[in-house]
Amino acid sequence: MLTEDWIVKNVHKDLSELTDWTVNARYPGDWSEPTYEDAVRAESMARSVYDSVAADFERRGILQ
Repeated sequence: MLTEDWIVKNVHKDLSELTDWTVNARYPGDWSEPTYEDAVRAESMARSVYDSVAADFERRGILQ
């Protein structure tokens, strides 16, 4: 729901993989166990999203 001028919206067009991990961790089900590589990739994606949002906030004067 962000406007197109947000960095995070343009850099991270598909966050479904992170969404899947969030749902799988929160709700019981027959999910496969994440591998070390899965964890590294998810952490890297999450950090990148955080950095993009922080840059957008700073650019808008929300974070000083």
